[in-house]
Amino acid sequence: IFQDSTMVSGTGEDILGATIDSSNEIRQEPMEIKAERVDDFVDFKQEEPTADIYSRHITNYRPVDQYTPRDHSEVQPNGKHAERRKCIVCYRRVAQSEMRIFALNHTKRETWINAVRSTPEGRNSLKAQLNAITTPMLCNSHFSPSSFIHSANRTTLRGNA
Repeated sequence: IFQDSTMVSGTGEDILGATIDSSNEIRQEPMEIKAERVDDFVDFKQEEPTADIYSRHITNYRPVDQYTPRDHSEVQPNGKHAERRKCIVCYRRVAQSEMRIFALNHTKRETWINAVRSTPEGRNSLKAQLNAITTPMLCNSHFSPSSFIHSANRTTLRGNA
């Protein structure tokens, strides 16, 4: 029987970092997420409304991920949860009201605006909607002007946890 040459003898661990347990299943450690497009961080999916939104924790409860379970106070009158997005620093999904977005205009001037505008006109404006979809987002704990350093043709993310 051919033995994998990458296996380190006697350690149960190969050079790629995957470990093999007693059931001979290979467990690969999760790698750091690096998304090329902003869409990779944006969660557009919304759950279908249920008949009784107060029984969601029994009938239709599903955590967003293992770190941030859904907050039932965010259930809207139509039965759908408030839109949630991912912070590009910590990848934590939070409601849009807890997010701030970063935008660069054509003159490369840094402009910081709230994801949720204070006026209905601002919330309904096409620019606000486009910015909320196409620009990187930060949760409030990671939102600060020092999070981004802009140079020539790239925006370097510097997470400040």
